[in-house]
Amino acid sequence: MINTLKNMTIFNFKDFQNNALSIGILLFVFIRVFVWIQFDFSYSLFNCQEGQCGDSYYYIDVARNIFNLGTHVTHVEGPTDNYSYRAPLYSYFLAGLLQLNIEINALNIYIINSLILFSSYLISYLLIKDINPRVSSVIFILLCLSPFDAVYNGRVLSENLLSPLLLLSLVLLLFFHKRAFYGYILPGIFLGFTALTKDIFLLLPFFIVVFMLIQKSQLKYIALFFLSYCCVISPWVVRNATLPSDSFVGVSKGIMWTNLWVGTWLRDDLSLSSAVKSGFIEEDQLELFNEKSENRLFEQSFFRIQTIDNLTNKTFQVIGNWMYRIPKMWVGTRTDLFKMKFDSSSISWYLSKLSFFALNSVVLILVIPLLVFGLMRKDRASFLVSIFTLYLLLIYMPFYNLETRYSQPVLGIIIFYIGFSEKIFKGFLRNIGLLFKRNRK
Repeated sequence: MINTLKNMTIFNFKDFQNNALSIGILLFVFIRVFVWIQFDFSYSLFNCQEGQCGDSYYYIDVARNIFNLGTHVTHVEGPTDNYSYRAPLYSYFLAGLLQLNIEINALNIYIINSLILFSSYLISYLLIKDINPRVSSVIFILLCLSPFDAVYNGRVLSENLLSPLLLLSLVLLLFFHKRAFYGYILPGIFLGFTALTKDIFLLLPFFIVVFMLIQKSQLKYIALFFLSYCCVISPWVVRNATLPSDSFVGVSKGIMWTNLWVGTWLRDDLSLSSAVKSGFIEEDQLELFNEKSENRLFEQSFFRIQTIDNLTNKTFQVIGNWMYRIPKMWVGTRTDLFKMKFDSSSISWYLSKLSFFALNSVVLILVIPLLVFGLMRKDRASFLVSIFTLYLLLIYMPFYNLETRYSQPVLGIIIFYIGFSEKIFKGFLRNIGLLFKRNRK
């Protein structure tokens, strides 16, 4: 009887492996239809004015100017100079859609973002399949099951490029580190595109280089990785260097000092009155800023002074604010930026929110002991996933980071790791079991 059950189990799992691609596609489509029914993605794309739609407005605006005027600028009303406020790649991606006569509407964005993400899942699956068919099947199914990326696919946000680029970089670094092209050059290229999508990831390759040195990778391969990364980002950096500017721009100019200053005092309320109440800025200073806020040079100089003052004189308060915000970046429904079709007081709304919150919490709770145990075992995958995750955490910590979308790019990597960590999970459970046995004795 037992043997029969074992044989049935083996057969079923082999059958699952053989049909993993079909199962994954069906689940991927089902999840997206399910999410599309629940969420209204059109509201953020139409009748959108500056400042009302956040990042989406700027990406679409710049994309239209690339398409219509051939220049990377914002503001539809007669742009005159090139624009370097944000990293360029996502706007160029949207401009490419316009060039192909694909209208930027809710359905098109949802389908295209979904196809890009699925392509990264499929490539990861095919790359791993010959190395470890069992693991590749489990990972592929888990990724296709995730509803969080399905939700984000409905918005014009750079995370829709970041997630697949980071996932592919991890897969190549993990499984092809002994092959120069696959394991070093391609990850360098993908991470270069990542930095051009969001410049917050500019320093990530340096951390990976340190990891490679610790792992005693050959210097020539490390050089290939770093040079391929530099080759991708350097044309845009050189382009920005030729533009008139009061300071070095790099990939994007942004408003670093503004964001750092906000990060020193922000807890829940983003209004400037909250900063005044908490003592992080004086009313007369705020009045001065409001008078000259149109001057970008003055703005950055003003907030640089304020930031340094807060860090110097209110150090423990600032660190406390950083610690307070960390859970908000990771724990939540991951749907707070999106409008649901249910009434906010309805049972359906509460059930949907609760399910998203519970699922996100389970994923995060599960990955923490796996990573810790994996690091104790000196597992290569655990180290790489930790680098990606901790880098994102640390780089965002001093900035405005109240939204779970900031951690979204590595959520696919976390889910990937859960699927990859069968042996680590078994070892963790085995050690828990041994601990209980010792306590009983």
